[in-house]
Amino acid sequence: MSQMYDAALAPAGLKATQFAILSEIDRRAGDPPTMRELADAMVMDRSTLGQNLRPLERDRLVAWEPSDADRRRKLVVLTGQGRANECRPVLSGVLHRSGLNAR
Repeated sequence: MSQMYDAALAPAGLKATQFAILSEIDRRAGDPPTMRELADAMVMDRSTLGQNLRPLERDRLVAWEPSDADRRRKLVVLTGQGRANECRPVLSGVLHRSGLNAR
């Protein structure tokens, strides 16, 4: 199943795990997570999450912003390019053709 998602997302340059991370960040756009909060939500250790975030940051899909409440806290946010919704049509199209339903 993961290979099917990876194949569906390949045109967008993403892997399924990266898409899931972007989706979680997008879902929390009103209250952006710290790396620890995102790792907890994704059920990943911070090291693994960091390995997945680095290419997303390099490709300017995510960025780090200081918290307004506490400038020491860095929040993970989507950039304009990183909006997970831009990847959904690619995934939805493949899932539709395969007979599976996408959310």
